Amino acid sequence: MKAMIGLCIGLSILIYFVIRAERRAIRGHWIDCSKGELCPVIVRQLGPWVRGDQVFSGGNAAYSGWYSGSVVWLTRRDYGREHLVAQGFPATLVATIAGSAVATLRLVLDSTGRELSGIYQPVRVEFQLEPPRVTSRRAVAAQPRCWIRS
Repeated sequence: MKAMIGLCIGLSILIYFVIRAERRAIRGHWIDCSKGELCPVIVRQLGPWVRGDQVFSGGNAAYSGWYSGSVVWLTRRDYGREHLVAQGFPATLVATIAGSAVATLRLVLDSTGRELSGIYQPVRVEFQLEPPRVTSRRAVAAQPRCWIRS
């Protein structure tokens, strides 16, 4: 009996968060206006869970995170050999770096639902060439970021 009551309460809380997130959905195409990028971030949403993709020449960025109220928290992971080499990583470390977190974002949806603005906090990846390995990862100064719904 207690398990059934706990299950009902848990499901009620889950349904509340799903409905709350769906009322101000952020799914769709977003353009990063702070960097002047023309590659849209395609955001998908299921309740409070958010995923997104951005395709570049030679690679892509994958976003995943959480949306609650008007705030979205995302982690960015970059993939693609050409894309990572263009960012300055040696080809010998691409397999190690691909798919690891390269930034976190905290964005707030404005009242019109057309703009997400907030901070982008990149992760600095330090490495050595001989032998090739990542020596450290650390967050660096946050930068302002703005996405506009396209």
